[in-house]
Order: sequence, then structure tokens, then C-alpha cells
Amino acid sequence: MHNANLRKCLSVVVMSAILSFSPADIPAVYAADNAALIERIAALETDLGVTSENDALIGRVSALEEICFGSAQSGSLNSRIQSLEEAVYGIPSGGQSTDPEETESASGEYLTEKEYFSRDSWVDSGHDGEDSFGNHYAEVIFAGYGSMDSSVKNLKYYLNGDYSKLEATLFIPKAANTSSSAHSYHWDTAAFTIYITDTEGNETAVYQKDDFTADMKPLDITVDLSDADFMRFEWRSTYYIDTGAARPLFQIGEAMLYKK
Repeated sequence: MHNANLRKCLSVVVMSAILSFSPADIPAVYAADNAALIERIAALETDLGVTSENDALIGRVSALEEICFGSAQSGSLNSRIQSLEEAVYGIPSGGQSTDPEETESASGEYLTEKEYFSRDSWVDSGHDGEDSFGNHYAEVIFAGYGSMDSSVKNLKYYLNGDYSKLEATLFIPKAANTSSSAHSYHWDTAAFTIYITDTEGNETAVYQKDDFTADMKPLDITVDLSDADFMRFEWRSTYYIDTGAARPLFQIGEAMLYKK
């Protein structure tokens, strides 16, 4: 942590404390659902005097980290918010839990670190994705960067019923809006679907996005995995052609799995 940035961060909080802050204002440890995350981010923005110009949660968290730490951090949204709360309010990162298993479960794990069950060709993962709004993503998953021998691509994971949810951000990569030679965009036919299969072998679509646009803002999603034995991603025509190769029309950023 940069000392100068930490002093700046803390000085703002101290001034806020002089005016209106009391110990009762310290945020409690919230459940890691989207509504709770939004509340915690909003509380930090208020106490640091930050006005958000970004609709995506990851962008708002990154802006707060720039103030407190000097640069955007990596990890799940929940763990990054906890680190900010520790810096601003002095509460322990991870809240009151001291159980290593609970802490690991709360912080989640990158989906890219989990071995896949099956994968079609040209489905891949990478690091340091970037969208057109200036947000960066430490881990990304996508379909493209090669020959689209089929317009449908799949990626499947075996979850064994061990996970409670998936959190991720869908975004249009900056490259899709800056290429000078790109053509054959499939905005009108592109579709992304997430399926889960229960222990009885029944597969159900639990999330679908089929209205991608070039100016789409980053979209935070949460998928319930409480009954999931398998999880499958399906891409349909989610690519564009650039210099003869298929490039990803959108990417999945910061995909995190949370255990039960």
C-alpha cells in the first residue's frame, strides 16, 4: 500500500468523522449478493466523497482503490471491498470470520483456476482484459481468436453441487471497438447462455444474454449454483472477423465461484 495514498484516503475519512461520522456508521459485514455489494460500495463512496461515473461495480471499486491504494487491485468484488473497508474503517478484512474455510469461501475462487470438464476449440481464457470504459479485468474467458469452424461454442465445468453461486462481468472488449479492419459483426444474432445440470441430469438455462451492442456497458451477473452438478457456457455467433480471424465479440471478466 502506498503511504501517501493511504494518508489521503484516511484524511478524507477523518474529515468526514469530524463532521458526521460515528462508530455506528461502520458498515456491517454484508452477504455477498449484488444488492449488498452495491450498498457497501455506495457507503465507501459517500464517506470518501467520491461521485461515481461508472455503472459497473468493478469500475466503481477500481476508482476507490485508486484513491486508497494508488492502483486497482485484483480478486473478487467481495474481497476487494473488504480490503477497502479495512483501509477506510479499520475493520478486519473478511469481517468477523476467523475460520480459514469461511474466509476462503467468502472470497471465492477464479473460475479460470478450476479445471474444465470439456471445452470446444477456440474457447480460451486470458489475463488483463480491457473494455471501452477503461475497466481492466485480471481474468477473462472468451470464444474466438481463431477459426470459427462452428458458430456454437461450449465450455463445461463439473461442480459436484459444491458451489452456491457464480459472479462475473460481461463486457465488450476495447479491441472490438477499435479495430480498423474488423467486419462481419454479429450483434443481431449473438447469444450467450449459461446452463446448469442437476444431479438428476436435468439441464436448465439459468441465464441468457442476446442483445449485445457495441456500446454495451459492463454487465454484472450472478447465477445461483446451489443445485448445480454441472455448469455449461454456450456461445452462439459471439464473434466478429478481423484480418481473417474470429475475435470475441464479448468477454467474461472476473468470473468467481463461491462455495457453499
